[in-house]
Amino acid sequence: FHTMTGYNARNQMTPSDVDLFATLTMLTRRHGIDYGILHTCTLDSMGHRFGHDCHEMDHAVYAMDAMLAAFLPVWRQAGYEVIVTADHGQTDRGHHGGHDDEMQDFALYYFGPGKGPEPDTLLDQLQLAPTVLKRLGVPVPATMRAKAFLE
Repeated sequence: FHTMTGYNARNQMTPSDVDLFATLTMLTRRHGIDYGILHTCTLDSMGHRFGHDCHEMDHAVYAMDAMLAAFLPVWRQAGYEVIVTADHGQTDRGHHGGHDDEMQDFALYYFGPGKGPEPDTLLDQLQLAPTVLKRLGVPVPATMRAKAFLE
């Protein structure tokens, strides 16, 4: 069940991210899941619709930040590590998936006990999967050549 809280012309959350975060929280409490992955789509959809340098995107990021802030301490207190990231960057005109730096730049925030690289270290998205596997204690396949960025 999703309430669509926060949905309006400037913020096309479908479904509302706060509901997705609440669903994940319920799963952690009810089933003690080892890990959870959420793709909220909100910021991606807003970026494609309005571009990333606009009031609509500023509002969506502000709303996402407020919603996420309420759940981070809950997840951390339950013993979960949290990685917040994106699947791609984009140009001012909304293009993505290419090899330009702005299409490959992405934000990454880590909340947990792992030791990571220094701030402003340039990471490759190919490092994300081996990092998650390593944090879960799962062997990293030899086909994943990128190095994990958390110890």
